Amino acid sequence: SLQPTRMVMGERMWGSRVRNSVFSRLKSTFEGNALNSSAVVEVKDFRVGGEAGFFPWGGNNVLFTCEHASNAIPKPYAWDSSDAWVKDKHWAWDPGSHDFAVECGRLLGSAVVSAKFSRLLCDVNRPISSATIFRAECDGIPLEMNRDLSDHDREWRLWKYYLPYHMQLGFVANTYNNAEKLLIVSVHTFSPRYEDEVRDFEIGILCSHEDELVGNLVTSFRDHGYSCRKNEPWSGKEGFMFSADSLACADPKHRRAIMLELRNDLAVDPGWRRGVMATLQSALARQLGPALR
Repeated sequence: SLQPTRMVMGERMWGSRVRNSVFSRLKSTFEGNALNSSAVVEVKDFRVGGEAGFFPWGGNNVLFTCEHASNAIPKPYAWDSSDAWVKDKHWAWDPGSHDFAVECGRLLGSAVVSAKFSRLLCDVNRPISSATIFRAECDGIPLEMNRDLSDHDREWRLWKYYLPYHMQLGFVANTYNNAEKLLIVSVHTFSPRYEDEVRDFEIGILCSHEDELVGNLVTSFRDHGYSCRKNEPWSGKEGFMFSADSLACADPKHRRAIMLELRNDLAVDPGWRRGVMATLQSALARQLGPALR
């Protein structure tokens, strides 16, 4: 029988010994339940040959990711009627982010990796020690879908959703040509008002390490008339780009990461997205040179 474990999220960062124990337990607990990444992760590869089902080991060295692409709740889970109010809000997903990421991938000839489930089921842009990997409430209102989660349910969601996303993301990153440094661009959107804070700008570009690159990108967007800020509405230096940073840190010699935050009331407009994409394309071409073909 399944014995309870201490799956305390967010009280403190787990040490490597504890993390290893958790993943070992996940493997043994769910032996025979194969990781099915295609059911929970979408991969669109617009590199030459990518859509034909194989990876070309070349092309431009930009990878787009979209951790909060969907508000879907896959079976056997479902939206509880008491949680219906949050389904289309920013708590459940990032409106416009998936469209923008895929359109950028198509424009630049890049691969795009997206999660196909709501962040409220399991947030892949959080470490497993985070208090909000399984968010308990939104706007102070408890979420029924995450009320009184058992250790088994937490572990199952990690196995079913969290691990397949990060494993697939790593697999796609490994298909890029290491002759040029891979730029990971994580795409998110933010709400114009968060609690009592009004966010009156259009674009934020986050970084933990790539200050020079992000500074130049911010300048490019401002030169094209956009209201753009560095490390807002969140800061990459405070862990808010966990997924992209984790991927970059796995091979820092060959990878680097930034995050785009677009205001969601604008990001749902196809015309606005096209303008942002054109500016991003020209800015990246200037910054990356031959790495962006």
